[in-house]
Amino acid sequence: MNNSLKSTLKSIGVIILGGSGYGAKEFLRLAILHPELEIASIISSTNSGELVSKIHKELNSLCNLKFSKTVDLDVLAQFAHKFIVLALPHEESEKFVINNFQELQTKQICILDLSGAFRLKNKTERSNYYGPIVKELTEEIINSFEYGLTEINSDKIKSATNISNPGCFATGAILSIHPLKSLNILNIAIDGKSGSSGAGRGLKQNFHHPELSGSSFPYAVLKHRHSAEIIEYCIENKKINLAFTPHVIPISRGMLISSYVFLSESKSKQEIIELYTNTYKNCPFIRLVQDPSEIRLVAGSNFCDIYIEVKDNIICVTAALDNLIKGMAGQAIQNINLKCGLPESMGLNHSGLGLV
Repeated sequence: MNNSLKSTLKSIGVIILGGSGYGAKEFLRLAILHPELEIASIISSTNSGELVSKIHKELNSLCNLKFSKTVDLDVLAQFAHKFIVLALPHEESEKFVINNFQELQTKQICILDLSGAFRLKNKTERSNYYGPIVKELTEEIINSFEYGLTEINSDKIKSATNISNPGCFATGAILSIHPLKSLNILNIAIDGKSGSSGAGRGLKQNFHHPELSGSSFPYAVLKHRHSAEIIEYCIENKKINLAFTPHVIPISRGMLISSYVFLSESKSKQEIIELYTNTYKNCPFIRLVQDPSEIRLVAGSNFCDIYIEVKDNIICVTAALDNLIKGMAGQAIQNINLKCGLPESMGLNHSGLGLV
């Protein structure tokens, strides 16, 4: 991606909807590093006609595209692989997909949704967390989406019609406990801590820096919507008690998730480490670390650092990741790579910042 974001040699074309938000900004920043991905257009109804770099100032001299107001699917015609990335609230994503589904299918454009609109197949849970399913949201539409957690669903992502990116907390939690699925689990307790960027770009009083600085607070206690993803795609509705509560901490990006898994029998630390090593041996963005996970070591990267400790029948797994990258935009590009038959690390193989 050069200064104009234009190259006739690139094979992947992307339209971004919701171009002014954090998710779109991170996707753009990462796309600059990708040798096969071109941003064909960026849609923002509130910033139409403005230079993208005026809103996302860190892209100054790197991106000279302007925000468009309407979607023109024809800009993707020249590309071998066509994607439309929805960086929208879930209600808006749902509406866009319903209104454009048939045309997108006909033109073989893959929808990659960053919201929660299409993550859950369980209708009851989806209604509980994302509102009632409207009649226009057909089974065909819902079933066209595959859950885009790359490390656990890669085969389905490769052949997916459309992809629904996971939630950031769900990403960290599922990656933490997925290798333990074969064991006899009694209970799971998950404590999540995330920076304020998880709330998006809109202003909210308790996420406002003067309110959050020097403080921390839990929210959606025992009823966060990402619990449903953890249950559906990892616990798989087995009779396991799950308790999950997220907290906001006074940093802008990154998250740390501590999962406590209680087994019916004791296991050695070596047994558990071998289980994780074998499960993630072909996953380039999972790093099993020997010291407790730290946000600063993954911030700005697509890595998830996992640390394991075992005491009798209790396993504690900590996972650190960047909520905007591995928890959103980086994972989206990872999924695009898989879908296009490219190495999943293409354009993403850079380190964390170390200092934030």
